[in-house]
Amino acid sequence: LFRSTITSTLSGNVETIQGKDFSIAFNKTTGIMTSLKHSGKERIYNSKGLAFSYYRSITNEIRTYDEPTLSCQKFEIVNSSDQKTVVVNTTMKAINTLGTYPYTVSYTIYANGFIDVNTSITNNGALGTLPRVGLQWQLKEELEQVKWYGRGPHENYWDRKKSAFIGLYNNTVTGLTEHYVRTQSNGNREDIRWVSLFDSNGDGIKITSGGKLNFIAQHYTDKNQWDAYHDYSLPTYKRPEIYLSLDYLQQGLGNASCGPDQLPQYKVPGSTTFNYNFRIEPVSNNETQISEPKQQIELVSTFPNPTKGVVHFNFNRPLASNAEMIIYDEKACVIYQKL
Repeated sequence: LFRSTITSTLSGNVETIQGKDFSIAFNKTTGIMTSLKHSGKERIYNSKGLAFSYYRSITNEIRTYDEPTLSCQKFEIVNSSDQKTVVVNTTMKAINTLGTYPYTVSYTIYANGFIDVNTSITNNGALGTLPRVGLQWQLKEELEQVKWYGRGPHENYWDRKKSAFIGLYNNTVTGLTEHYVRTQSNGNREDIRWVSLFDSNGDGIKITSGGKLNFIAQHYTDKNQWDAYHDYSLPTYKRPEIYLSLDYLQQGLGNASCGPDQLPQYKVPGSTTFNYNFRIEPVSNNETQISEPKQQIELVSTFPNPTKGVVHFNFNRPLASNAEMIIYDEKACVIYQKL
């Protein structure tokens, strides 16, 4: 499949996987991916690769931050005989006062620099113990530009997303922050097909979902946003690096500040193992440009209620000859696609 090959070398406790125009490093002791370079450019900030992420604090759901202790139970590397792939398997454990959360992260690295990440996270607690289930890493500050295909343009959540339509959107990491009078966690985007972060030259990384995925990209930690208290204080907490959360699930918002808690179906289930996957790949300038026609999202209405398997659509204007038509169900799953 790939003409180039891939190699892995061990130096001390650092395992480095290298191919044409890319290199990836793992700390065997911590199990964390500490470096990701494309054409010599480092993408990870301060060796802070993908790690367990659970915390958020909002006015509807106030939580005290408890830093989890992460430990690597097992680190395994498997080289293919044809030198086309390297698989890194990590068995991890996160512990804080809420409980113990075992998880695994498996990285399949290909000779073209693509990385398939498969994650399994177990919530041993009760319903609603964890507000979110996912991974977070820190990226270099120059990856300020963001483009995504999913729900937007504004923030949206499991129980607050009907007004956020599936489409192609772009913004900056700074621009993705929502400003509340009482600062708090914010900026989630649901049902992401893919998201790219790139620099002023259009070079960066792209994450493609293998199924269900949410993302948040900000210059603040969730703890920073709660500690700031007032919005005018938030700039003093801003950091140059980018905190990119790739979550499988984030609890709904509910109305607890002026009404009931989240409905049970919008809480993170307890005693459950969550599995999800995504792909990380390099992107260059010609892949990150957004042309104006591609930004146009056509909203349609349907009538009457589907009968005998026939659905009629009203479009607001004639469609281009090369228009793409995708129909999603209420769970944002593709049920029809025509190019």
